[in-house]
Amino acid sequence: MRFLCDHCDQKLHSGHYWGGISITCPNCGKSTGLSYREGQSIPNTEYSLSFNDFKQLLTSEPYSTAIDSIVEKSLNCSIKRTEAGIKLVAEDGSLIPLQVAHFEIQFNINSQRDIYNAAMTQWH
Repeated sequence: MRFLCDHCDQKLHSGHYWGGISITCPNCGKSTGLSYREGQSIPNTEYSLSFNDFKQLLTSEPYSTAIDSIVEKSLNCSIKRTEAGIKLVAEDGSLIPLQVAHFEIQFNINSQRDIYNAAMTQWH
């Protein structure tokens, strides 16, 4: 998948599931978000979800109700919601960043499929 830097229009190659992640552009050195541009085609994604979609599923009702238990089981964590946002809490009390949670789930085909299927029941 190709994304473009918001500052210098450098083409950036990445899997579509990284959409929504902020990176440092290797060309200009500025922070840029990996996001689709209007009219850009998206390849067949099978069961994978972009970071933006994953974050939406965790932070928006009724999606969160459908996937919370899958995320908790997949990452062996608990989900806490506060005024400051969502926290994924590991068994030892440490926090799991959403980007890391997304990464871990994308590389576990069973978790990926379960979340995708739960999301599709909400989106249809």
